[in-house]
Amino acid sequence: QTITGSNQPHGAIWLDGKIFITCNQEPSRIVRFNNPLNDLSDFTTADFTNDGNHKSATDLVYVESKQKIYVVHWTGDSRVLFDEVDPATLAITNRVDDAAHAGDTVQFPGMGCDGTYIYCGYNLVVTSRIIRYRLSDWGFQDLVTLPGCYDVHTIDYDPVSGYVFATGADIPGWIARIDPANFSSPSFQNLRLGNDIVTDDFAFHEGYVWLGLESQNGRVVKVDKTNLGTGPNLTGQ
Repeated sequence: QTITGSNQPHGAIWLDGKIFITCNQEPSRIVRFNNPLNDLSDFTTADFTNDGNHKSATDLVYVESKQKIYVVHWTGDSRVLFDEVDPATLAITNRVDDAAHAGDTVQFPGMGCDGTYIYCGYNLVVTSRIIRYRLSDWGFQDLVTLPGCYDVHTIDYDPVSGYVFATGADIPGWIARIDPANFSSPSFQNLRLGNDIVTDDFAFHEGYVWLGLESQNGRVVKVDKTNLGTGPNLTGQ
């Protein structure tokens, strides 16, 4: 299905029988496929504010307690910007526009949520930063820097292990694990993937984080949640 005026779909979620996709374009756009199993031509679009800051809607997450979707944007400058979207009406409300904590942002952010905080991952010139905001009042909570882990691009919360995981589109590939209760002390692992780059998404299954790689052979690796794949627990498939 072609959606005229929509470019580079980047984030996607399934919610109540509908698919929501965000697009890397200016202004940012969200697309809702209303009946995706039967009719892809039935869709609705909504554009974010055309203010020069909503350049790309890179990631999105649904928060059950709010019954809303949250979309994070690349702004091209040093700020954290994310909006709330009503999944029923696609009405958009800004929730965070924070120029104080992103640092020298140079790439596209990721987003995750653990039910208490929303986490945003931002790239700095030589490292990455995870910033979290309270769902209760949208205030800044704290941040942590991931030294040596450049180009953070994907971040998500695993409700089974209770950890936040992040990966980056860097060579060598890496993965970070963050305990929300001990936010200032993340764990890191170089994934020893050669020139392979971790893709824009990952999945949790049983005791592993499954990572797709941007390689010619479509390689997939699994990383043990407990030790981040040290030794034989990191396996190419």
